[in-house]
Amino acid sequence: MKKILLLILINVFASCTKPKVTNWQGTYYPKGCLTCDEFYEYSPIFKTFKECKSWADTKIKDTIDKVSCGRQCEFEGQLDMSKCDLVVRSWAVPLFPDSPTFDTYKE
Repeated sequence: MKKILLLILINVFASCTKPKVTNWQGTYYPKGCLTCDEFYEYSPIFKTFKECKSWADTKIKDTIDKVSCGRQCEFEGQLDMSKCDLVVRSWAVPLFPDSPTFDTYKE
């Protein structure tokens, strides 16, 4: 009986200590248009912010282009950056001065 209880406790502990996989996905907003979702481009899923930012850097061709990388985003059809636990943008958002940008975010 003690062995069974010990095995159950080990399994419970092991399942609680599995590392959480972090996913990042980028969105490219051509010409900085945040309401032109029919023109958005979505990245593949990355494991790190650095990989997402590298993808984003290849997309920016003009100073008005915008890109964002979202962490742990929920998907309903297309990517919805408002359903991410963190969004890092290539531009500053005046309404959210503490919101991280590509220049300020540290992984």
